[in-house]
Amino acid sequence: MVENMKKKPPEKKQSSPKNIYKDARLSMLIFCSIVILILLFYCFASLFTSIGYETFRKARDVDEKITAVINNNYEPLTIIIDPGHGGEDPGAVANGFKEKELNLAIASKLQELLSISGYNVVMTRSTDILLYKEGEEKRKKYYDLHNRLKIIESYENCIYVGILMNKFPVEKYNGLQTFYSQVNSLSKDLALCVQESSKLLLPDNNRKIKPDNNKIFLLEHASAPAILVECGFLSNQREAQMLANKAYQEKLA
Repeated sequence: MVENMKKKPPEKKQSSPKNIYKDARLSMLIFCSIVILILLFYCFASLFTSIGYETFRKARDVDEKITAVINNNYEPLTIIIDPGHGGEDPGAVANGFKEKELNLAIASKLQELLSISGYNVVMTRSTDILLYKEGEEKRKKYYDLHNRLKIIESYENCIYVGILMNKFPVEKYNGLQTFYSQVNSLSKDLALCVQESSKLLLPDNNRKIKPDNNKIFLLEHASAPAILVECGFLSNQREAQMLANKAYQEKLA
């Protein structure tokens, strides 16, 4: 009789660093594709609403820019979210709202959504504080800004997103606007992504992206792609009410 030969189980091959890199790259591309499909869905839907074809065309172009920004560097990407002001510094105060509180609320929702999507996210603050240490009390705002900059510069491959509100003596002004750093060329593309994508939520907002013109400290000094999003005007009563609404904050994020 011929004895049955037992086959040895196949040996598992250990993944090489090259294969691990390919898998990570593939995962990122799949995720980007899903994001683009979702955006395109809303864009197609906008053809039958007041948003119109022009926004659809711009959003399609923005999708390509988003993919380019994300895939520009092979290292893992960290997104730094910076809710402006905090602690003793309330920021703009109008119509019963404090800017520091709305900044943190929107930033927290953005952090949650990005984390669920698989991004490494860092918040400069997650509570109602200014970023200064013991012994720095006399120049709180100075050290607060410099300590935020230190956080940005501590990550090799990152993008910076500042969350702020606007205020103006004339109540009629409203709308989200994105400012970008002139230090890193990707900042402008990133700002355009945010500004154009925001029109899916705010189709009547005609504000354009603006360079910081060396007037915004963190955008002026950050070496990473950096933008600052002023989410709306607290001085506009209707918009202030919207910005304080949790459902609107979720959509904005």
